[in-house]
Amino acid sequence: MTKYSPIGIAPRATLAMGAAGAIVGATVSAARNIGKVQKEQISREEAVKDIIREAGTTGLSTATGTAVVSALGLGGLFSLAGLIGVTVGTKYLVDKTLDKRKARAASVEAPVQIKEEAAPKTSKTKKGN
Repeated sequence: MTKYSPIGIAPRATLAMGAAGAIVGATVSAARNIGKVQKEQISREEAVKDIIREAGTTGLSTATGTAVVSALGLGGLFSLAGLIGVTVGTKYLVDKTLDKRKARAASVEAPVQIKEEAAPKTSKTKKGN
């Protein structure tokens, strides 16, 4: 019987859970985007980009949660609660960061509109006449 050390199991579990998280994220995103593409609210390219983004961020978040729980050596309900808490927190932070970058990139690409200022009003009557 081969004995496994926790150090040898944690990276495998982290990768496996990250892959499972990526599959779940992609599946949820695909299900959400099918109707939008059919209603022509978004293009297929936008849907694919969203699916890839969700797969990546969900996979990364799940792997992070698994690594933290493994490193802390939590078990039972604490491991489940820790996994959910860290995964949700990581997903929130990653999404928020990506949304800020997207907004910043959109503002840089947007054309700048210059408003014409009204010319100062001048009086046409002369004082003193």
